[in-house]
Formats: sequence, C-alpha cells, structure tokens
Amino acid sequence: PQDTRVVMRGLSPTRGRPNVAVLLDDVDISSEGVRTSGSSLTINPRLIDIERIEVVRGPQSALYGRSAFGGAIHYVTRRPSAERRGEISFDVSAEGKKEIMGSASGPLSDNFFVGFNFAAWNEDGFYQNTVTGADVGGQEGVGFTLTAALDVGERARFTARFEYTDDEFDSAAAGRTNARIPFFTPANTLGVLFHPDATSVDQPFGPVPSIDEVPITLSPDPRTGEDYPGTTREVLRGNLRAEFDFAGATLTSITHAGTVDALQFHDSQRRGDISAPVRPFGISVSGEVNFETENDLFSQEFRLTSTGEGPLSWVVGGLYWSEEYQHDEYSTTCINYGFLPPFFSMGVPNFRLRIDCGYWVARIGSAVPRHALPWTRDVAHTSVYGLVDWQFSDAWDIGLEARYVSEDLDMTGPSGGTLIGNAFGPFIEFPAEPHSISAEEDDTYLAPKVILRYRPSDEQTYYGSISQAIKPAGISTLVGPEGFNPDVLRFEAEKMTVYEFGWKTSWMDNRLRFNGAVFYQDFTDKQLTSQWLPPSGILSTRPENASAALIQGIEVDVSAVLTDNLTMQWGYTLLSTEYDEYNKLSSSLNDVVRGGGCELTTLGGNTTCLVDLTGNEVEDVPRHQIFAGLSWRSGLANGAELMIDFDVQYQGARFEAEWNTVEFESYMLADLRVGLSRNSWTVMAYVENLFDDDTLRSGISAPDFGAIGIVSGFVPPPRVPPPGRFFFTLLFPDATTLYYPDPRVFGIRASYSF
Repeated sequence: PQDTRVVMRGLSPTRGRPNVAVLLDDVDISSEGVRTSGSSLTINPRLIDIERIEVVRGPQSALYGRSAFGGAIHYVTRRPSAERRGEISFDVSAEGKKEIMGSASGPLSDNFFVGFNFAAWNEDGFYQNTVTGADVGGQEGVGFTLTAALDVGERARFTARFEYTDDEFDSAAAGRTNARIPFFTPANTLGVLFHPDATSVDQPFGPVPSIDEVPITLSPDPRTGEDYPGTTREVLRGNLRAEFDFAGATLTSITHAGTVDALQFHDSQRRGDISAPVRPFGISVSGEVNFETENDLFSQEFRLTSTGEGPLSWVVGGLYWSEEYQHDEYSTTCINYGFLPPFFSMGVPNFRLRIDCGYWVARIGSAVPRHALPWTRDVAHTSVYGLVDWQFSDAWDIGLEARYVSEDLDMTGPSGGTLIGNAFGPFIEFPAEPHSISAEEDDTYLAPKVILRYRPSDEQTYYGSISQAIKPAGISTLVGPEGFNPDVLRFEAEKMTVYEFGWKTSWMDNRLRFNGAVFYQDFTDKQLTSQWLPPSGILSTRPENASAALIQGIEVDVSAVLTDNLTMQWGYTLLSTEYDEYNKLSSSLNDVVRGGGCELTTLGGNTTCLVDLTGNEVEDVPRHQIFAGLSWRSGLANGAELMIDFDVQYQGARFEAEWNTVEFESYMLADLRVGLSRNSWTVMAYVENLFDDDTLRSGISAPDFGAIGIVSGFVPPPRVPPPGRFFFTLLFPDATTLYYPDPRVFGIRASYSF
C-alpha cells in the first residue's frame, strides 16, 4: 500500500518524491516511501468528511507547497456552522463490501459549532490465493473526525480538526509471470565485457499476459502456516486553522501535526509455498517485506492575503514543514541452491536435507537471532512564497509567483542487507546485525511562474503561462540486497520547465462549458533506477538522472445541458512523450540487452557500456485518455426524483518502464448508477466495471532470483586476445508482478439526512 503513485499529465513518479502534492485543508501530507517507491502511507487515509476536492494541473509550487511539482490534489473538509445537519449512509455490495458512515454538526452556542463524522468498513477480497485458498486484496477499518469552529466577532475564526483512522489491508491481489523471450547480447561486448558464451538473456517483452495466465501464488508464512498478515495502519492527525481579518488583508495560520504507524508483512516473490520440497539439485527462492514504520509530520504556515479592491492582489507566506521517519526492517531475501557439496554447509545442521527457504526463514527469531535493519529520514523544509496579480486593463492581467525553498535531509541506513542462503558464497543463516551509516543532503532552489490572462467577457478566460518546477536532490533507499551506500545512492535535483496555453469558457447561458489546455513540459534529470554489480557480486540498484524528456499534450473537457433532464460530460487527453536525450552508463548485461545496444566506453580505467535510450517513450504514459458521462434527472408523480448516471473511461496502452519492452494494454471501464431520492432519502443501485473488463493495468518488472544464470571461466585465445581472460557473467532475467483489477461489482448505496 505504501507504493502509491499519482500520475498527472504524464508525470509518473517511478522513483523519488511524488510529482503531485496531496493536501488536506491546505496542509501538505505527502511523503515518500522508504525501501520502496511511492508516496508512503500518509497520502491515502480514508477521508470521511470531505466537502470538495480540488485538482490543479501543472506546477503549483507557490500556493500548493513543496510537492506540487506537476500539480496538486486538495481535499477540503466541511466546516461546521449554525445549520444543524446530520446524515447516515451505508454501502453494501454482492461481492462482500460493507460500509456505514455517519455525520452530525451544528451549533453549541451562537458562535461555537461542532461536527462529528465516523465510518466503519469491511471489504472481502475479490480473489483467492491459489496456494492457501484465502482471500486476498480485502480491507477493513474504522475512523472518525471531530471538528470545532469558533467565530470571534466578525474578524477572527478558528477551526480545529482531529482525525483518527485504524485500518488493515490483506496482501495485494497480484501474481507474477515468467513469460520471456531471448534478448541477444550485442556482439561487440562478447569477450570484452561479458563471457563469449553469454549470448542472450531471457526478458519479458510485449503486452502483459491475460489475467488467466497469471495465477496468485502467495506463500504462507512458514512460521505460522497461514497467509502473511498484510498491512495495518493507524493515522492520527490534528490541525488548527486561525484566520484574522484586518483592513485590506487576512492573516491565516495553519498548524498541523500527524503520525502514521504501520506494519507491513508480505510475500514479495509470489513464487508459491516457500516451504515446499525442493529437488536435490534445485533452487529455492523467497522474499519477505517486513517493515515497522513510524512517520511523524509537523508543519506551520503563515499566509497574508490581500482583500482590498484595486488592480493589485497579492499573497505572501512562509512554511516550515518537517518529517521524522523511523523504519525498522526485518525483511529477508533467500536464495538457496541444492548443489553444493557437504563441506560447504559451514557446520549448519541438516543443510543438505533442507534446501527450501521456508525452513531457514522460520528459524530467524527463534533458532537464530533476528536483527532490525534500521532506517531514519529527517526532513526540514523552510520556504517563503509570494504571488502578485496586476489587472492592467479591463480585460488583461498578469500574475507573478514564486517559492524559495531550503531543504535539509538527514538519513541513516544499515550497513548490511536482507540476504540469506548460499547464492553468493558461504551459507548465511540470518542477516548480520548492521551498524548505522549516516548521510545528509541539502538543497535550495527557486520555483517561479508567470501567467498572462485575457478575459474578453465574464464567460471567457484565456491564459498563457511559463513555470519551473523542481524536486530537490536526495538519497535513495532502494538498495537491493546490499546495505546503505550513500555515495552510490545520491541523485540530483529534477527540474521541469512548463509552457501552457489554456482557456475556460461558457456558452449558451452557461448550458455549455468548454475548457482546455495545451502544454509543453521539458523535463531534465528525471530520476530512474539502474542495475549495477558492486564488488560483492550481488546485483543491486542505484538511482540515476535521465538527461532530458519531453511531454507534450492537449486536454479538453466539455459539459453540456442537453435537455432539462439530461446533462453530458466529456474529457480527452492526448499525450506525446519521449526521452530526447537519455544515455545510461551500465555494466549490467540486463541493462545492455534491454537497451538493445552498447557503445563501449572507458570510465575510470574500466570498460563499460553506454546504452542509448534516446527516442524511447516515457514510462507509464498512455497516449489517449477519454472520459464520458451522461446524467439523467427527472421528477416523479410522488415527489421523488429518478437519477440515472452512466460513465465510461478509456486509457490507451503504455509502457511499464523506460526500456519500452513491456506494455500494458488499453482498457475501458464503464459504471452505471440508478437511484431514487425523495425528501431526506436517497437510494442508489450501482454496477462498477459494468462489462467486467479484466485487463491487467499495473505492475512492475524486477530481477527473478529463481532464474539466475552464471557463465564463468577462463577463456583462452583465440576467442579473446592473448593471454586469455577469466569472465564471471551474471544472467539475470526479470519477472513481472501484475496487480489484479477489481471485477464487476453490484451494490446498493442509501443515505438518510436529518
């Protein structure tokens, strides 16, 4: 669950900090996962008192904060008022979903108002683990919020909000596929970088398989014999907003403190029961994700906003934002071969009799020690920002905005990794107790934006803007089986310059709205991941910054009142992307064959490959996206209203990674809702995924430890120049993990307002 990625305008955060800020009542709750990609577990709490959701596209650093690199999603909660109101609702589905929600708010005095919201939910998984028969992909939880609002005269307002969520997630419904074809080694590297007999490596290629070809094969926990527990999470947060009106300006103070405690315990390899018997000369592979994390967030913002009349309007402010992330890891990566002679057992009892990784994993913490691999990340962000808008004529205005940022990152990580087994030397029973390695990275930058608007009438606005977005330099935690090596894991700041022209128009007495934008995004130093072979010989990963990428696009949305009863919405996005300069230095045969070529080059006295990915499409970006919806509302004789909604969304094909070798196929989803409302009651029947589209839409490729091959030995002349040479070449195919989509769901929602 912590690998949450929000994609907007073709900006997919494959690695590093998210590209899209997520705010709750003007508070940035975005973070970044440790030891995985994604936005951690802070950005997807189940929000249960939402008034509206604002979505802004393009760089928005000045008003939306530190993470609004490519846009922002802003959840605005409901402030209680003098109006007494309450609601209770439920949602049940034939597939096992049960949810109940309730809210009540109103005044306790003339100027003091309170609101309370609660929710409880339980969802069975749609799919089963074929190894154990248990459901996967389900979740359950409870949550509540308490909000208090105080108005002091006409010039001061205070709003305090407290939120608590406690939820659990089963292991994700996902399978792995080993479907591969040979990728041939460039001839100029054979006998130079790689063993002459390492002529190919099998790799995934083409569209991903269908759901029927990718079974869910999650191992049970060898300690208990039951499925791994999945993820548990507690979210506790509070914020205080104070607003003071002065002559011509409003001062706003926004204070937030929150903590997220989580346990994540999963089978990460999805290869079946890791305790199953293994043939004497076979191989056993397992991987556990076992994280215990605590993430504490604090922020304080002051904002002064002009309220007077005149051609100038402005906003100035400052933000302090901090994060303290404690991550204790107990994961294991086991690779165990059964072909070593008895004297290689290193004195471990029964070594020749037990090849299966389940036996050795279960011993950790009981028969042998269990050591934590501790990570910490402390971020201190300080920024000031300003915005000024000048209306220099009746129809024209120009806006200037910028945010200046200073950000300090302090990290510690373990010296050791998660590997056990005998794959890379003498047998390892358990990960050794590590020592801590510290590192820091500081960065400062300015993110400016200028926008020119033309308003020929109240119904039409046209604008053009130029903006720059920056994500600061940092240190990756995606270390593979190796320990923390800050010098290898550093990455540079990511930068993007965006040119945009757009329009917002309404026609026919506001019965037709037509909005759109054309944009050109020039992305430099985009963060990606490369494989490399460190001196230990254990294949690992490290970050790198691609030289340049271009994303061009057009997006339009139309809403129309077709009749007194029928309305329509339609939206379309066209994206064109490519890496216009991307040269990767790598000595990994995996990278070389996926890149399709190698220019031999010398770096630091060593020969390596320059792999050219220029011209490839940016990963995870569909060329076409379409949304269309029809809504019917009509009154009935008994005073009730009939409601019918039909929505369709389409997403085109896209590549899984920058190699452009694995493709997710296009898909279409349709939803239907039919309901009645009368006075305080609303009842709605719904069908989600009406046509039961089961296209596999997301996944990730990673090295398949169970398919490791080695081509090694001394190669004499004439195959290589005299006097010959010893080669050790790893053949490391990838496997692709694919996540199951939700099937067709039938359900009923009902609510009663009072």
